[in-house]
Amino acid sequence: MNLISAFAPALVKEMQAEINNELPFHLHVSEQLKEIEDALSYLKKRPVEWLLDNIDLNENFHLVHATHLTEVETINLAKTKAN
Repeated sequence: MNLISAFAPALVKEMQAEINNELPFHLHVSEQLKEIEDALSYLKKRPVEWLLDNIDLNENFHLVHATHLTEVETINLAKTKAN
């Protein structure tokens, strides 16, 4: 599987618009170091960094396996009230 099939930025944006922040949004992020390396290559940002910059995160977002967050990502993610 390549990164594009695992993560399509336009699809994430489209899904968020469709659910209008009324339903839970479950995403696996930053679980593996390879995943972060691939995101940096593909998106020029770390996965959570990209989400913070491109998606209106809120309490309906559930980011799972976020085991490799930076301190800045952790602080900024907490501000969004995402789980």
